[in-house]
Amino acid sequence: MYTLTEAFAYIVQCLKDTIAPRRGMARNRMDFLSFLWLHLHTLNNRFAALYASWKNGTLPRPRTPPTPRILAAPGAPGPGRSRAARPAPPIRLPRGRLWLLKDTQAAAVAGSLLRHLIATNPELQEFMQAAPQVRSLLAPLCHALGIDIDRPYGVPPVKPTAKADAAPEPATGPASDPPVPAQGAPQDAGMAQNPPLVFSSA
Repeated sequence: MYTLTEAFAYIVQCLKDTIAPRRGMARNRMDFLSFLWLHLHTLNNRFAALYASWKNGTLPRPRTPPTPRILAAPGAPGPGRSRAARPAPPIRLPRGRLWLLKDTQAAAVAGSLLRHLIATNPELQEFMQAAPQVRSLLAPLCHALGIDIDRPYGVPPVKPTAKADAAPEPATGPASDPPVPAQGAPQDAGMAQNPPLVFSSA
């Protein structure tokens, strides 16, 4: 039985294997896939760290994400510098729905696994309720794979349930009377003096 972090790590690894850069690719394509591979690696590490904090009761308070800024690459031209050599534009991930499936059809397998995990794992739902950061972490990946995080299969996912109370101990009562042989049935002399033991089900 996989733990939640192991199951998620397996899904991310499937994606990383699918989009791993290969020899012979165009340079810009290889740069994009390398950036995506690193993004998925960081995503998995962040998920595992939040899960450990949740289990230890040390979850950080959710913070409002700052406005993203694009930092200039080292050596980028600034005031008074020559603009002859312009830095390469920063790599950004697409924002459209299903973009990862459109880019790499083989990612559909990992998408199916993630959809099933969200829909059927009550611990993940409990984790997302306790740590809103997890939902923010998974939402972009779900969007890229065409998964509705609130209704993975068109219906709400399995909700966490309270732990069941301990089962009551079975009631004990007096042992039943020994069986009485039918009238006229042959009876052993020893059995007549010492009736057979009857074990209760308690």
